[in-house]
Amino acid sequence: MRRHVLLVGLFALLGVMPWGWSAGPPSLPQKALPGKAKRSLAELMSERVAFKGIGLGPDTTLENALDGLTKAYGVKFWVNERAFAYEDSPLCTAVERIPIVRDEPIPPIDASLGHVLQRILDRIPAPSGATFLVRRVHVEITTSEFRGHEVWLAGRQAPVHLQGDFARRYRGPIFPLVHLDLDHRPLKDALRALAAQADANIVLDSSVGEKVARSPVTVRLRNAPLDTAVLLLANMVDLRPVQLDNTFYLTPAVKAPALEKLYRAQRPMRADKEVEEEKRQEEAYRWAWGVEGAGGTGIGHRIRTWPVGETAPVTARFEKVPLRKALATLAGQAQSTVVLDVRAKREAVKLVTADFAKTPLPTAIRVLADMAGLKVVKLDRVLYVTTRRNAQEMEREEQGRKPAAKP
Repeated sequence: MRRHVLLVGLFALLGVMPWGWSAGPPSLPQKALPGKAKRSLAELMSERVAFKGIGLGPDTTLENALDGLTKAYGVKFWVNERAFAYEDSPLCTAVERIPIVRDEPIPPIDASLGHVLQRILDRIPAPSGATFLVRRVHVEITTSEFRGHEVWLAGRQAPVHLQGDFARRYRGPIFPLVHLDLDHRPLKDALRALAAQADANIVLDSSVGEKVARSPVTVRLRNAPLDTAVLLLANMVDLRPVQLDNTFYLTPAVKAPALEKLYRAQRPMRADKEVEEEKRQEEAYRWAWGVEGAGGTGIGHRIRTWPVGETAPVTARFEKVPLRKALATLAGQAQSTVVLDVRAKREAVKLVTADFAKTPLPTAIRVLADMAGLKVVKLDRVLYVTTRRNAQEMEREEQGRKPAAKP
C-alpha cells in the first residue's frame, strides 16, 4: 500500500512541473516494434507532434528543453559551441545554460518536431539567429551564420572562420531547408512531402499526365534548400520549375518561357533610374570587416563601415527597421562616412522608428543611436556609433591629448 501511495505522489509531482512535454505522436513508440521499418532522423524531425509547451521558470534552460525533447521523442542533440562563440556576443556564452522562458512561456504547439525545435531556438539571443541542421544520428544546434556558409556557400568560399559575415556574401533568396529519404516513391508524393515540410506552395502541371506524376524517384537530401530540392525532382522527370512569387510550378520546359513572360508582364519592372538608386543603396548596406582604427582613439577593434563622402541633409522614414540598416540608408543618402562599432551587435539589430525631413545627418544619426542606447562620436569627418562606455573613454582620451591652457 505504501508503494502505491509513493507512486501516486510521484506522478502528482511530475504533473505540476513548470514545463512539460507530450509523449509524442501515437505512432512514435511503434517504430521500435519487430517488423517495423526504423524511420530516419529526417523523418522524425518532420513528424507532427503535440507539444505541451514550456511554462515560466527562470531555471528552464536550453539544455533542459533539449533533454525534454530527447526523452519524449528519442532525438539526440549537439550544440555547436564554436558557432555561437563566433557570434562574438556576451549573450552567447554558455549557450546551453541560457534561460528560454524567463519572461514569456512557450505555448502548446501542434506542428512538426522541427518547427517545435525552432520555436525553442528562437529564444536564444544569437545576433544571426539560432537554428539547427539534421545530421546522420543527431541534430546540430548552430547559428544562421554557420548554417549559411555550410549550405549556400559550400565549396565557393574559404572556411567560415576566415570569412566575413554570411549576409554580406550571399545575396540570393534563403528558402527553408528540407530533408527527404525516398526510394522509388511517386513524384507527387515527394512534392507533397516537400510542401508539408517547408509549408510551401508546390503545384504540378496537370497537363503532364498521371504517368509523370507517378514516376518513381529515389532521393536522399539533408539540409537542402527548398528551391534546390524542387529543381532536382523536376529535372528527374524532364520538367522545369518556375517560381511565381511564393509558389513553385512544375511544367514542361517548352511551356516555361511563355509562363515566365506572362508573369513578368503582370509584374511591370520599375524605371531604370529607380533600379540604379536601389543598387546604390544596396552598396551602402555592404559591410566590410577588419577595418582598423587609428591607435589611441579607442577604435582599435574590428569595425563595420560603408564608404561615403560629404555630409548633406537627409530625408527618410523608418518603421521598425534594424538600426544598422537605417544607418546605412542615411549614410548612402548623405554620401557621408558612418561607422558602427562591431561590438554593438545586439544594438545593431534593434528596431527603430523615425521620420526625418531635411535633417542634418549628425542629428539624425544621434537620434537613431540614442534609440538603441548608443552614442555618436565625431572623429574628423567620420561619425562613429559606439557604446556609451566606449564613447566616454574616447572623450577622456581626447581631452588628455589637448594641450593645457596657458595661464
